[in-house]
This record gives sequence, structure tokens and C-alpha cells, in this order.
Amino acid sequence: MPLIHAAIRRHFLATAVAVGLAALLACGAAASSLNSPNNPSSTATGKVAVVITDCPSDQWAEIGVIVRSIALVPKGQAASTAVQVYDGSQDTVQTNLVDLDSLGSLLSKATLPEGTYDRVLVKIDAKPTTIILAPSLDASGNAQNAIPSSQIEVNGIQDGNGWVNLPLIRLQADLQIVTGQTTAVQLDFDLSHPLFVVAHNEPGGTTTYVLTFQVRHKPHVALHKLNLHHNLGQVTAIAADAKSFTLRTLHQQDLSIQLDPTNGTLFFDLDTPAGVPTILSVAPALLSAGKYAKVQTRFQNDGSLYAVRVWFSADQTKLPKFTPEGHVVGVDLTAGTVLVLNGDGRPTLIQVNDATQFFFQGATTAIGSGKAFLSKVYRDFKVQVIVADPLAVPPVATAIDIQHGNLDGAFQNATTDGFSYQKAIWAHTDTTALGYGSGFSWWNFAFPTTASTDLTSFIAKANATGTNLRAFGASTLDWDATNAKWVALDAIFIPSQVSVDSQLVSAGYASGAMTISYAYRQSDGTLTPTTLVVNLSSATGAETIVTEFSRRALGTVGDPLVGVSAVLPANWPTKLATGAKVRVFGIPKGDGTLDAYVVNIFK
Repeated sequence: MPLIHAAIRRHFLATAVAVGLAALLACGAAASSLNSPNNPSSTATGKVAVVITDCPSDQWAEIGVIVRSIALVPKGQAASTAVQVYDGSQDTVQTNLVDLDSLGSLLSKATLPEGTYDRVLVKIDAKPTTIILAPSLDASGNAQNAIPSSQIEVNGIQDGNGWVNLPLIRLQADLQIVTGQTTAVQLDFDLSHPLFVVAHNEPGGTTTYVLTFQVRHKPHVALHKLNLHHNLGQVTAIAADAKSFTLRTLHQQDLSIQLDPTNGTLFFDLDTPAGVPTILSVAPALLSAGKYAKVQTRFQNDGSLYAVRVWFSADQTKLPKFTPEGHVVGVDLTAGTVLVLNGDGRPTLIQVNDATQFFFQGATTAIGSGKAFLSKVYRDFKVQVIVADPLAVPPVATAIDIQHGNLDGAFQNATTDGFSYQKAIWAHTDTTALGYGSGFSWWNFAFPTTASTDLTSFIAKANATGTNLRAFGASTLDWDATNAKWVALDAIFIPSQVSVDSQLVSAGYASGAMTISYAYRQSDGTLTPTTLVVNLSSATGAETIVTEFSRRALGTVGDPLVGVSAVLPANWPTKLATGAKVRVFGIPKGDGTLDAYVVNIFK
């Protein structure tokens, strides 16, 4: 019998699996055929976990892709010497990247030759039939149909298998593999990147969606602070001392998971009528090989993997029904309900009562309870819900674990005490105030190595001034138990589109800047002509991304329907001359000008 039958496999792939780069080091095998990259005669090895996350996007309910290969490149050597650490050539399930916002997905750990690695090679299946694009809810809160594969294209040169090599990813800090130690590499798919998904309206009323995969290395925190996605699979073995067990994941990877010897692990036996949890430091007798399990794990600083919560059953279909998991898309304080999207973009209504307890990132101490705490639960929070009766309509939550708290929107009223995010959601606007967390830092999108703790500079940048300029950002939240409120651990300035409509270059590029003109839509709907000075950078490592889009005529064959090509700085004066049609994404400087991150040129 397959591990997860077809009827629920798609749901699990989005909410509990995550193949991706998710600790994709593996196939459970060490790269033993290679010697240490910086010491050819050495046979010493260390362990590494590669974790995948994504920058969130509320435009999509599902972006499902299949990762075909991951390889690490030894420092100082050619890319052709890369050590393949994940082989997904036979994989048949997609990873929902949307479901991984700021949750690390760990598939397995790998043993690698001791040495230094500084680059990562990734291959993605680019065949449209293997990609899922499902928009988020419409203005009425209804799920939308997935985009047909005939309207999907992937930018890049495909090989004979229909796979594309992503641009070589350089690690922001070298990866040191040391004997007896475990380290981690965290990679982000940038779903919010202006080029990740670009929709083009074609003659005849159809729309083509062009995907340009954007992946970057994100410096990871200490191992024990990584917030890991849940793993789903089948128990294959229990240790003789019952202090650990082995889980075979959906991708046939074996994870050795230890029980917490100090705090204990919370076990939920879903085959008992009430499913009452028990805290144990050894596996319960009813957890045996062959049972299906969903496991919440935490790394320890020594690299060992501890189980925080374990849900298990002889019936695999009980697991997803018992623990709804997904993004919050609505909170009704009056009715005491929360609307949660599952991995397929389908909303699930959850009832909260006075006995409902709220937790943060798997902690065993509640941070709040009852309907009143719903005022501190915001749209886009990633939650897991434990319900008393999965067949109830609506199900009543006994506990809601906030796996990740994040907010985004336009910065408002930044002061030394805090700031607010303002975000338009359908027919209303949410404004949420935050304080500053310990060690608060900020940086421009895609440049985390420039993180700053200068609060004065942050306030000036967040309170951008100028014609219709607003600074947008996103923050990871932490719970301030002393003051019972959410605080921002960071603030990332995100490029925003200057306007929905295209812009015209009114003064061509010269000396690092150009001027664009467009119609700015006022709050009352009126259009006001305006101009804006746009700064472009040609600095290595911080170069503005300038691309040119072109279309071929319908009915012809050969080139892709929509072509995307990079424009080098030497050609900017020609391509960005007066009269060019562009779409600009950037970050306000605070002086009335804009620093461009992406400039799209349209013919």
C-alpha cells in the first residue's frame, strides 16, 4: 500500500511534506564517492542540513514545483565538480512553495566530505504539466481554479528532460563541513520577487504566466532556532531503548528522531476516542513500526533532531483531518472564528471558544486563550489547529499553534517606540501597530548582509516622503510575553510597483538615474500625472535588474511565446532612452526619489 493514498496525497504534499530544497541533502546517502574538496586525501566527514523557506506572497495559494537536483560546489573548484546531494529525478509530487513561508522544511541530513563549499546548483522541472499555479482567494473569499498548464512558461534553457538549471547560487558565507559537527544552509525561494511570476495579456484575451525562479541563500540562525515544517511519514523502527524512532518520509527518506529527554515529547494517539495527549520521554507502546505519523521537530545545537509533538495512527487519513494547517485569511472577532487556507487554497472555518489555547512555535506554555486572543491573530499567520472533533461543522479548536507570525504592508508612523503596517485587504484596510523586538534590524530586500540596527535611519526610510511614494516592508514577529504583544524582530524593505499601469521614460538614463512619467491614482479615483526620478545601480552584487520582454506572434513556432532577456548596464542608455515603456519596482530612499530593484522594458 502506498504511504499516502492518492485522495489525500496532494493535500499532504502542501501541508506536511515539502520536498524542495528542504534539507535536500540526501537521498539518505553521503557523497562518499568524492574526497574532501579542500583535502583530497582526507576521508573525514561532517553533517549538513539544507533548509528551504520562501519569502511570502499573498497572491498565490499554491506554487507547486518539483526540484530535480541539488549539488554543492567545493570552494575554488569549477561548478562541474559539484557534489550532488539530492536526486529528485524520480519524484512525482510538487512542493507548494507558498506553504513554506519562513518555515524551514527538513527532508533529511547528509554526510559530506570535510571541507569548504561556497555555491549551490539547483535544477527545477520546467515542464508546465509539472507546475501548479493556484491563485489565492478572490474578492469574495472564494478559492480560485489553478492556471491551466497551457498558460504557464518557465524562463530558462531546458535540457532534454525539460529541466532548467537555476543561476548558480553563491552562499553569503562559506559552508564549513567539520567532522563531528552539523551545520545548516537555508535557501529562500523569493515568491515576492517582481520577476518570480509575471502575467502577460496576450491577443485573444488569454494570459501567459512566466516563471523566473529566484533563489537566494539566507544566513541561518542557530540550529535550535530553526522553525521546521512538520514531517509526515510512516514509522519504520523504534529504538531498543524507546528513546528514538525512525520515520520514512513521503520521499522515502529516513529521519532518525529523538525524544526530548528533559521536557518530554507530546504524543497524540489518534486511534483513541479522545486523542488525549501524553508527555513522554520514551515512545509509547502503541507507537509501532507501520503506524503513520506527523511529527513536529526541533534541532538541538549538536545537530540532533528532537520530536516536540507526534500525532500517530494506524489510519493515515486521520492525520490531515485532525490537524488543519495553513495560512490565516480571515478572523471574525464577533463570531469567534478563524478562516485557514489549506495547501490547496481551500478555506477551512475554525471555531474558537473560551477554552481554546494559543501557542507560539511549538512551545508548551500558552500565550493566550479564548476568543479575546483572536484580536492578536492576523491575516497571513501560519497556524496549525488541533480540533476536538474533526467531523464537527465547524470544528472547534482546542489549541492553535502559531507556527510563524509575519506582517507586511506599507510602513506607517515609524517612531522610536515602534511602527505600523497598513495593508488593503479586499474592501477594507488593516492597520497593525508593532513594537521593536530585541536586536531589531532592517535591510533592503535581497541584501540581508547589509542589515542595520540604526533606528534613526530606519525611521527616516520608513517614513518616505514624495509624490505618491510609500515604503513597503515585511517583518518576522516574536511574542513579547512581558507586555503580551507582538514585536518586530526585523523589517525588510520590499520593492513595490510604481503603478499598476506601465510608465514612460521621460528623461533617458544617464549618470545613474532616469525620470519616468505616469498617472498616479488618488484615493478618490482621479488620475494625476506625475514624474519620478529613479536611481539605478551598476555596482557588482547590487546591480539593478533590467530585463526586456518580447512576444512572438501567435501561430508561429520556435521561440517561447514570451521572451525575457537581461540588459547589461552598458546598454542602459540605449534601452532606457526617452520614450521607452517600462514597469519599475523599487524602494523609496526617503528623499523623494526611488532606488530601482527591477526595471522591466516592454516592446
